[in-house]
Amino acid sequence: MIVRQLSGGAKLAVLTFDYTHFETELLGLSDPADISRVVVGGIENTPTWENEMARPPVRTDLSGLREDVCSCVERLREKHPEIRALLLECTMFPRIAQSLRQSTGLPVYDITTLSRMLMESITP
Repeated sequence: MIVRQLSGGAKLAVLTFDYTHFETELLGLSDPADISRVVVGGIENTPTWENEMARPPVRTDLSGLREDVCSCVERLREKHPEIRALLLECTMFPRIAQSLRQSTGLPVYDITTLSRMLMESITP
């Protein structure tokens, strides 16, 4: 749905917790043209990732999370300046969605966006 809302050659960046476990089948897209408009990046091997993977997990520092995700976005935008929207795949990321909107000027989507859309569609 998000890819189809973007104009022309604009791209969607999908931000994941660990890119190495992401398969394009998870996008739910079948058209190769749509798939080519999606770029994926993750925060694997960052301090946030290492803290979450530790046993027991270390409490996630919000400023560290923001820094790790923002760095990922910057790297993706350097390679793909045509990125016009962000999708946060990880359920930990919505806590920094507003920061991303402010720092990038891009629309940011996540599970809470989807939940609000669903509730709005069924609420009289």
